This record gives sequence, structure tokens and C-alpha cells, in this order.
Amino acid sequence: VTSQDVAIANALEALDYEVESALQVAYVVPDSPADGKLEVRDVVLRIDGEQVESPQMLVDSIRDTPAGEPVTLQVERDGKERDVELTPEKDPDDGV
Repeated sequence: VTSQDVAIANALEALDYEVESALQVAYVVPDSPADGKLEVRDVVLRIDGEQVESPQMLVDSIRDTPAGEPVTLQVERDGKERDVELTPEKDPDDGV
């Protein structure tokens, strides 16, 4: 789905349409803190009230959150904005 979205955006830009970028959930890992809270195609708008400017900003914000501390993501789903609270877990494969 993501590659199809990118292809469509590229085609629209080639036709001189203005295309707005968005950080969209492409996959939710089963049994993760996001499972049952985020859905594929949710658009991430803010984390803890701060506008998400890039995927790396989102990753860094989550990694910088102390263990056991929740984060609040503001997402757009089905045309409505909603807050989703998640408590990130340490990735055992991260080695950090």
C-alpha cells in the first residue's frame, strides 16, 4: 500500500498537483504497545502536543521517552482527530 501511495503522489506531482505529505501508520506489530490502539492508515499529527515533522522525529521522541512513561499521539482516523496513549517498551533486540 505504501509504495502505491508513493507512486500516486509522484504521478500527481508530475501533473503539477500539490501533494501534502503525511506520516501514516503502515503496519502495527501484533502484541506491541500500539496493537489495538493504532490502525493502519492512521495519520500521526503530534506526539505529546508537538507537531511531528518527520518519521525520524517520531522515532527519536519515542526512544527518548523514559521506560514506563506514556506518550500521547494525536492521530487522524476516518477524518477525525483522536488522542492515543501508548507506553513504549524497550526493544530487546536494540542492544541499547
